[in-house]
Amino acid sequence: MADSPSRNLGTPDDLTWSCDNVIESLKAVQAHARKVGGDAIGWYDRNVRWKRQASRWFQALALTLAALGGLVPVLAKLFSPLWDWWAKAVPALAVSDPGLLASLLIGLSASLIGMDKAFGLSTAWVRYSLTSASIRKAMLEFEIDWVELMAKAGPTPSAEQALPLIQSAKEFVSLVQGMVLQETKEWVAEFQSNMAQTEKDLKAQLAALQAKVDKVQQTTEAAPKAGTIELTVINADQAVPPEFKATLNLPGAAPVTETVKNAKIWTKTPVAAGMYTITASATIGGKAVSGTVPVTVKAGEKSSVTVTMQ
Repeated sequence: MADSPSRNLGTPDDLTWSCDNVIESLKAVQAHARKVGGDAIGWYDRNVRWKRQASRWFQALALTLAALGGLVPVLAKLFSPLWDWWAKAVPALAVSDPGLLASLLIGLSASLIGMDKAFGLSTAWVRYSLTSASIRKAMLEFEIDWVELMAKAGPTPSAEQALPLIQSAKEFVSLVQGMVLQETKEWVAEFQSNMAQTEKDLKAQLAALQAKVDKVQQTTEAAPKAGTIELTVINADQAVPPEFKATLNLPGAAPVTETVKNAKIWTKTPVAAGMYTITASATIGGKAVSGTVPVTVKAGEKSSVTVTMQ
C-alpha cells in the first residue's frame, strides 16, 4: 500500500495515440483517467478505515474515563463503607483520596484526546472521507460527459472529433490531482499547527514544572525556620463518619480547618513559631463533640499534643 495518494495517480507513459485507430486510442485515454480516479479513491478508502476505527476508540475511551472521573467522588461518598473496606483489604491497589483517582482518570482522558489531535486521526478521517466522496462525484460526472461526447462524435470519430474527449479526460485527471494536492496541503498545515501547539504546550508545562520545583525549594529552605504540629485525637476512632475536623486558631488571622479521615493523628507543617490553640471536633454517638488544646511551636521542632473530644 502506498504511503501517499499522489503515488497512486498513475503516469501517462502507457498512453499512445494512433490516428489510424482513434477508437482504441480513446479507450486508452479513458482507461487511464479511470485508473487515476480509481487509484485515488482506493487509497483514501483503505487508509480511512484504520483512522476511523482508531479515532472512535480514542474518543470512546476518553469519554468513558472522563465519565468515571466525574463519578468516582460521588460513588466514594455514596458507598464510603465499601470504599474504606477496599482501601483496607487491598492497600496496594487502593487510593485513599477519591479525588486523586478522579484526577488520574480525567488526566488520562485528556491525554487520549491530545493524542487523537496530535496524530490527526479524527481530522484525517474527515478529510479522507470528503476527498474520496468528491473524487467519486467527479468520476461519475466524467463518465457521463464521456458518454455524451462519444454520442456526439459518432461510431467512427475523427482525430478532430476526439479532441473534446481528450480534453474531458485531461480535465478530470487534473481535477483529481488538484483534490489530492489540496488534501495534502491541509494535512501539512494541520501537522505544522499541531507541532507548533505541542511545542508551545511543552514549554508551558516545563515552565510550570520549574515553578513548582522552585516553590518546593523555597519551602524546603524556609522549613527549618518553622515548626510542625502533631495532634493526636484519642477517641477519633469513635467518630461517625470516621473523621474529625482539626482547626488551628492563628493569632490575628482566620482559623485553618482541615478534615482528617480514618486516622487519629493530624500533622500540620510548616507552622511559624508561636503559641496556638487547636480544636478537634466530630460526631460521636449522634452528638457533636469537641476538644481544645494549647500548643507552643518552636522553630525546627515538632510539637506533639493530645486531646479527647467530649
